[in-house]
Amino acid sequence: MVRSFVKQASIFCTLTFSINNYANDISFKEFVKHTLSAKTANLSQAEVETLLPHIKQFKKIGVASEPEEFNISFENYLKQVSQNDAIELLYSKHQDYSDQLKAISKHYSVQPRFIVALWGVLSNFGDSKPDYPALSVYASKAYSDPTSPFKQELVAVVASVKSGHVSLEEISSDFQGNLGFLSITPSFYNQYAVDWDKDGKKDIWHNHLDSFATIANFLYKQGWDHSATWGRQVKLSRGLDQSFDFSKAHSFKFWSELGLTKFNGRPLPNRADIQAKLLKVPNSKGRYYLTYKNFDVMEKWPQMDDYRLLSVMYLSERLNKRIKGF
Repeated sequence: MVRSFVKQASIFCTLTFSINNYANDISFKEFVKHTLSAKTANLSQAEVETLLPHIKQFKKIGVASEPEEFNISFENYLKQVSQNDAIELLYSKHQDYSDQLKAISKHYSVQPRFIVALWGVLSNFGDSKPDYPALSVYASKAYSDPTSPFKQELVAVVASVKSGHVSLEEISSDFQGNLGFLSITPSFYNQYAVDWDKDGKKDIWHNHLDSFATIANFLYKQGWDHSATWGRQVKLSRGLDQSFDFSKAHSFKFWSELGLTKFNGRPLPNRADIQAKLLKVPNSKGRYYLTYKNFDVMEKWPQMDDYRLLSVMYLSERLNKRIKGF
């Protein structure tokens, strides 16, 4: 139940449109050949000719729409995502890969609970199985809109294959072009994917260790602070001015003076070393969170919105309690 809900509510829904064959003055095959023959693709003519038979045009292609999760309240969304079977699955993954996660955590300075929780949300708790050929998906998307980033992503797919870290048969995506467990683009894959088990593959489709390490590598490079957490839910004792700037970070002292407390009503920590932003959760029953630097870091993950991000953080807290036996 949880997995089917998350699949519907935490990823972008798919719409389709017919490709405009007049978007280009050349045929699909000619467009692909021209793109892959460009200097930026770094391919020989023989390599281009080898790839062409593997690239098919999709007559319809997926496009992103508004996230479905905003059609329900945040409270209902969080309740569905954090059901006990989801927590138990994440706990099972944590235990199955405990030693390896400790090594990944030590190498990248990212706590295992955040790695596993983000993997759970991104992969629909392991149920995401993209099975469209990524090369054809991006070729079709690029042909439909030659000025879009899809053309660069098509070249990135080829670069992924040419690197030897994934084969042409293995590099699959969903209908929107999201790759593997982690729902990332080919350019993201090329920049952050990790071959943790040293088998010569950066396998985010089947290999949990490569997926975990890829997550940790990204967070580390974005400035994750291993010594800190992500934030806390708070209460407001009085309303805020309508012109209040939610984008600025302030000290706990500042927030206390504005009437904020811990969710249980107790005073905020007396710490001068932490700067926090106030997040008002959309479509919620007046939920507010003070968020720290690590929240901003994880927010940089592609296609991350408030619902998904807060669910990752909440799952990490639930997982941490489960690990400690609470």
